[in-house]
Amino acid sequence: MGGSITQNSKNFIQSLFSNKILDYVETRNIEIKLSKKSINNFEKIIIESFKFEIEWLKYRIKNNKNLPGNLANDYKKRINEIRLRLKKLD
Repeated sequence: MGGSITQNSKNFIQSLFSNKILDYVETRNIEIKLSKKSINNFEKIIIESFKFEIEWLKYRIKNNKNLPGNLANDYKKRINEIRLRLKKLD
C-alpha cells in the first residue's frame, strides 16, 4: 500500500496488518516491511524514510546530468512535498 502515508496512517495500517491484509507500505521511493516492531516505531520510520527519500532525490538530480528537465522538476516537487509533510510532524 502506498500513497500519502504519514504518521497519521498508523492505526489504519496496524489494523490491516493485524488482519493479515497488508505486509508492506511504501512512499514513492521507499518500501517498508511491516512487523510488530516497525508498527511500534512507525512515526520514526516514516520520518527517517522521508529524510532518506529527500537525500536520494537530491543525489539523483545532482549526479544525473542527462536527467530530463521534467523529471528533475518532478523530483524537486516531491522534495518540497516531503518537506511539507515533515514540517507538519514538528
